[in-house]
Amino acid sequence: MLALIWKSCKESLELIPFLLAIYAGIAWLEARFEERLQVRIRRAGHTGPLLGALFGCLPQCGFSVVGSALYTRGLISMGTLLAVFISTSDEALPVMLAHPSRLGLILPLLGTKVALALLAGYLVDAVARSPHRVAVPATPVAAGHDGCVAMEDHDHAGHEDAAENCPVEVDGCCGHHLSGKNAVQALIIHPLLHTLQVFLVLLIVTFAIDLLLGKEGANLGEFLLQGSIWQPVIAALVGLVPNCGASVAITQVYLNDGISFGAVIAGLSSSAGLGMLVLVKENRPARDTLRILGLLLGISMTAGILIQLLVER
Repeated sequence: MLALIWKSCKESLELIPFLLAIYAGIAWLEARFEERLQVRIRRAGHTGPLLGALFGCLPQCGFSVVGSALYTRGLISMGTLLAVFISTSDEALPVMLAHPSRLGLILPLLGTKVALALLAGYLVDAVARSPHRVAVPATPVAAGHDGCVAMEDHDHAGHEDAAENCPVEVDGCCGHHLSGKNAVQALIIHPLLHTLQVFLVLLIVTFAIDLLLGKEGANLGEFLLQGSIWQPVIAALVGLVPNCGASVAITQVYLNDGISFGAVIAGLSSSAGLGMLVLVKENRPARDTLRILGLLLGISMTAGILIQLLVER
């Protein structure tokens, strides 16, 4: 058992330099461009699902949090939000980038998720009464030091233009502001905390995989129902957990050949990270939130099952 624990620790520790470099780069990109991306997507109109699918590819759940905040303020459509959610992979991309030998898996994964996000986003907006949600936008109450407008949620309309160029301030993982105005926290502390958080999840998942594979006659794929249509269903349900641990676990098991491509697509398509918590907390009415969650889960499961049936057999 001690040898197994040491093996798992060694495998996980080897990934720390890669993870830290990746998260530091992501933090810089987030601090540099996140506000511009917010403005671009809220002005997107009918191209919202396209921009949502592309911007959702940005690593971590930061843009899904922003997408939820924009949706609850009525600034983007339901199709755009779903495109962001489906395209988002939470921590999958950093974990895959930390395994240089598996980089060839990234483009097929991202390409499939973007295509699914585009299809789902435009279909939802086409079926809806209007491409834009009848929303309850925020009401500006005070001007900030940078000329932007502070926002409070009230049942009033007509103030969207007043705050058009102002970023939506929301907290992401580790409690950092996604706009990255606190440079020390955004560029140093957050990457360190995120690296530690993902390392701990990887350590637990790696140990569990090694433990299963270490048992005589055990096969990780068989244990996790590989080849069964139930595997994408289970993966999609796991992906709904609003925590980076879900996407880390799904990705690590996939890299160890424990689940199929269809299952990893299902799990990572439903994995919107903390964006899901923001939606549940801030969106009203509750039935609208349930509708979005139902669509997200149904689309993810269906896509995963179809890929497993049509591509992998």
